[in-house]
Amino acid sequence: MMDPYQISLTIVLLLLFALTVKVETRVLASGGFPFISFVGAYYFLFHGAISSYVGANVDHLPFPREISFETLAYLAAFTGAVVAGLVIGVRLPLGALSRSDNLGVSLGQIRAASLLTALIMMSIHFSFYAFPVLSSLPSLPQLKTPSWNCAFAILSYWVLSGKRRWWVIAGLGLVLLFKFWLDSKLGLITPLVFTCTIFAAASLLCKKFKLFLLSLLLGTIIVVGNGYIKSYSRVVLLIDPQPHLYQFSPTFSASNILASFNAAARRSSHSLVTEVALSKTPEHVAFSDHNPVADAFLNHIPRFLWRDKPREVLGNEFGKRYKILQPDDNKTSWNLPWAVDFFIAYGIYLAVVVSFSVNVVIGIGVRWMSRRSEREIGFGIYAAVMLPLFYQESNFSLMTGNLLSLFVVIYLIHQASKAALNRVVKVTRANP
Repeated sequence: MMDPYQISLTIVLLLLFALTVKVETRVLASGGFPFISFVGAYYFLFHGAISSYVGANVDHLPFPREISFETLAYLAAFTGAVVAGLVIGVRLPLGALSRSDNLGVSLGQIRAASLLTALIMMSIHFSFYAFPVLSSLPSLPQLKTPSWNCAFAILSYWVLSGKRRWWVIAGLGLVLLFKFWLDSKLGLITPLVFTCTIFAAASLLCKKFKLFLLSLLLGTIIVVGNGYIKSYSRVVLLIDPQPHLYQFSPTFSASNILASFNAAARRSSHSLVTEVALSKTPEHVAFSDHNPVADAFLNHIPRFLWRDKPREVLGNEFGKRYKILQPDDNKTSWNLPWAVDFFIAYGIYLAVVVSFSVNVVIGIGVRWMSRRSEREIGFGIYAAVMLPLFYQESNFSLMTGNLLSLFVVIYLIHQASKAALNRVVKVTRANP
C-alpha cells in the first residue's frame, strides 16, 4: 500500500516539475542553457516517484517506508524555494551578463580555440587512466571528471550545432564508447548517466529532440543495468564476481533486472532519507555542527596549501549517526541530499531560506554562462561547473567546494588556446 503523504508529495513535485518545464521553454527560446527543468526532474523523480516506488515495493530498507506530514511540508517548501530561487536567478535583468567575449577575434578563431580547449581537457581526463599516479597527487584528481564533462560538452555542441562530416561524428562516437568501457570496468554508473545528461542538454540546446529522447533512454538503460555493470566490473578487477546487491545475480531474467533497478532505487529514495533526519533530529540525534556554505568556501583551498585539510566524509558520518550504515562501516558514503544536508545543519526554516539564496546564485551563474558569446566554451564550462548542480543528491560542500577553482583552470586553458592560435595566425600571415 502506498503512503498517502508520499503520494501527495509526488503530486506537488510533479506540478513543480511542470512549472520548470514551462520556464525552461522560455529560457531555451532566449538562447539559455537548459538547467531548471533538470532540477525539477531530479526532485520529482528522487524525492517523489522513486521514493513512492521504493516505499511500496523494495525490500531490505534501512529507513522507514512512509513519510510524515512534517517531511511532506518541509520537502514541498524546500523544493519550492529551489525552483523560486532558480527562476529569479535566470530572469534577473542584469545587463552585464550579456557582455561579449569576442574582443575582435573572428568566429572561426573562437571556435578553433574552443575545440583546442576540448582536446586539451580530454587529454587531461584520459591521462588519469594512462598514469594512475596522477590520482594520488594533491588537488589534481578534482580535474578528472570535470575535464571530461567540459570536453564532451564542447564537442557535442559543436557536432550537433552544424552539419559535420561522418568521420567527425564517428570519431566522437568511438571516444564515447571508449569512455563508457573505462567507466564500466570500474563499475561506475554515475559518470555514464551524467555523460548522457550532457548530451541531452546539448540536444535540447540544438533542438535535436529525437537525440534528446535517445539520450534519456540510454541513461535509463544504464540505471536499470546497474547490477550488471557492477558485476562486469568485479569480473574485470578479479574480485568475487557476485556483486553484493540484494536478490541479484548476473544472469539475464526479469527478476534480476528488477533487482538491479531496485538496488539503484534504494539509494535514490531521498524523501525517505529526509524522513529519517526529520524524525530523529534533534530528539535522538543532535543537529550537526557543520556549515555547508562555509565548508564549500573552505574546500576551495587546495590541499597542497592546506596539508591537514579535512577529507569529505560527511556521507559516511551521516549514515552511521542515523543508523543507515553499520557502525564499523568506514568506507560506504550514503547520499546526503541538499534537503537533508541543510536541515541537519540549519534546521527547517533556515534550510529553506539558505536553499532559496543558494539557488538564486546558481541561477545567475547559469544565465551568465548562457550569455557568453563564445557558445562552445561557454557550454563546456557550464557542463563542468554548473550542470552537475541540478542533481542535488550529495552534500553541498562536496558538490560546490571546487567550482571557482574549476572555472579558473578551464578559463585559463581556453585563454592560452586562443593566444596560441592567434600567434599561429599572425605568423602565418607574416610568412605567406
